[in-house]
Amino acid sequence: MGKVTYGIRFSQKSPFSQEIRETKQRLKRYATLGKHLDAAKTCLTLADLLLMQADYMDADEDILVTLQDAIKYASKAIRTFTQYESHHGLAKSYMLTIRCLLKQEDYDKAIDAKGALLTLFKLPNAKVKDKRLLQQAYSLIGDCYLSRSQQEPGCAKYMDLVFANKYYERERRVLDCMTVDDVANKDASELRALNRSSFFNLGLTKAKLQPYQEDEAAITYLQKAIKSNKTLQDKTAERRAWWELGNLHYRRRDWDKTLECQRRDLDLGQQLQEDELESYVELIRTCLEREDYPTCMDLTRRMRIMVFGNLSYDPTHPKPGESGCSTTAMDHNDDLLIDIDDFYPLKHHNTNGDGATVDEDLAERQALVKLVIQRILTIRDRRDELQTLVERKITGRPLALVCLSLGQQLTEADMLASALPHVDMGLAQFNTNDQGSWSHSLGRLHLELLKLKADLHWQLRDMNKQDLLALNRKILGLINHFCNDRQDKSDYLVYAVERCRDIYLFFEDNEMADIWDHKLQTVLENVKDTDHQMDLDPSSQQKEEPLASPTSQALFPKPLFDMSQVSTSFSVTVAVPLNQNQIQLGVICEDSMETMDWLMSKVAGLCWQLYSIEPVIRQFKFQDKLYSQTDMLYTIMDQKKTGDYQLVAVVDGIVEKPLVDIYDSICSRRKHTASPRIQDIMRQQTAGSKLSLHGAGKLCHGLRAEHANIPFFFLSLG
Repeated sequence: MGKVTYGIRFSQKSPFSQEIRETKQRLKRYATLGKHLDAAKTCLTLADLLLMQADYMDADEDILVTLQDAIKYASKAIRTFTQYESHHGLAKSYMLTIRCLLKQEDYDKAIDAKGALLTLFKLPNAKVKDKRLLQQAYSLIGDCYLSRSQQEPGCAKYMDLVFANKYYERERRVLDCMTVDDVANKDASELRALNRSSFFNLGLTKAKLQPYQEDEAAITYLQKAIKSNKTLQDKTAERRAWWELGNLHYRRRDWDKTLECQRRDLDLGQQLQEDELESYVELIRTCLEREDYPTCMDLTRRMRIMVFGNLSYDPTHPKPGESGCSTTAMDHNDDLLIDIDDFYPLKHHNTNGDGATVDEDLAERQALVKLVIQRILTIRDRRDELQTLVERKITGRPLALVCLSLGQQLTEADMLASALPHVDMGLAQFNTNDQGSWSHSLGRLHLELLKLKADLHWQLRDMNKQDLLALNRKILGLINHFCNDRQDKSDYLVYAVERCRDIYLFFEDNEMADIWDHKLQTVLENVKDTDHQMDLDPSSQQKEEPLASPTSQALFPKPLFDMSQVSTSFSVTVAVPLNQNQIQLGVICEDSMETMDWLMSKVAGLCWQLYSIEPVIRQFKFQDKLYSQTDMLYTIMDQKKTGDYQLVAVVDGIVEKPLVDIYDSICSRRKHTASPRIQDIMRQQTAGSKLSLHGAGKLCHGLRAEHANIPFFFLSLG
């Protein structure tokens, strides 16, 4: 019954189902008649049909089963062809097996299988003398190496791109000797298509290999691929070639040529009515490299129109990627995020099992637009902060902290090569000869910078094995010196030991990789023991707050400054607008205060403590002027000698709190005993619901109206 269900399931998805059934019947007939070579050829046909059918399947499990069946039939063909010394059949069977393994993403086995295939073509006594088959073999092996090279460094190997380039060059030499007589049906367009693919593959691999990135060969091959695609009228392939040529110019940091290629890619995407979102992201990334923020925001507005719907927009603006776009002043671009949140809520289409409607793809696209907007603004602000420090000739820890923050944000934006100089600038602020006198926080800062540097080189693959291992050894040394918390130390150790293992795997030193894998398992076991101990001992869960991740730094950047060596106190008065009133709060600050976020958090906490309302504070005004967080912090430090002075908080809204938390806060502030019945009622309420407190007792006396600034009702006892 299961086989019948299998046939029904795929009969609607695959145009090959009927042909597969007929081929299996023919195979059975040949086997019965003892026609072994015909049966082997039929096995080969059947394996090819199963491989094509896998493209029409969605479930990974079904794809895997189908590909395994294809490999099984190809293996049967190999045994028969070997017995009858049918070398052409063997070559086709080996290539089909490799194609199935490549589809399974089992790159190691696919590459291992190349030896038997290439032996058939080995000179001077080649068993197969067929240019077309030889060209296919070289192209397929190059595809295996190229595909593995694009995996994570722990899976990819150091020489993958080199070998991919080697086999693509061999394919190129074969194609140079081929004529239309060597292709099926003597079709000239097929020969042009083979040359087009060869040009693209060679251009792609050379563009990714460091020695060729400054060479014109990679550009020449990609340009030939573009020309061939135009001749064949294949706009999809032409678009991909423009994309890769743009990536090559991006690596060479030739921004004008990069933008030209990216605009061509976008134009072709619009002609093909394909998704343009990724093209816009790449254009914006290039403009960020050029620090062309007006063009960045213009492109972002176009993205927003595409994803969220039409807004008020001037169609006479220059084309995407061109400088000089007329846009709103950068000071007001923060409103782009507020517009999206307030006026363009996520659109829903599909219904899930709970009756709720959701469109995950649209939600992801909308989230990407918001992320890009935030990224542009935060990278711009961080660059401004770094420039401020440089202009004021401030060095040391303050500069290192800003370099770390900017480096993390650029890394998150996939601007890896641009992040490296900032990380190196941060590391240059440390005197490593005086490491013994470093404070704990200074050592952690140095550790984070080294870790980011190691990550960047690992992703860029621009450092040799010895240098990568030396960098990782420095990280291990800092972990032992500056990570006192058990859980924190374990997390860093897992990172560093796993990286050592992956380095050896990448450079194919399997013996050392096994040693470090054993060390990794030991560390992981210790982590489990640490987690168990922390569960048993609640006090062990208290640990120092780690530095923010690259993602959180990109979305919620914090200027991490340390302004002086000696800490003294000073008073700041902050005016906070709440409920159409201006309340005054006095805050005692230390001049070692590292961020304005501390002051924002402190003021918000005092408001909650004193008024049971927690405002969302975005920034402060001083003397009716808005400053960046960096400049505001310096302004406070410069002005502290004059004594007490006043800031004005810029409030963006109220933090939504559960009703029971508001009730408990009011009771605590008014020194009332909280009623368990009221607490239970409030825990059951949802946002926007009406409260029924009938029977709650005298504590209900004095209920007041709905809070003006939050979307739910709350209690305020009179």
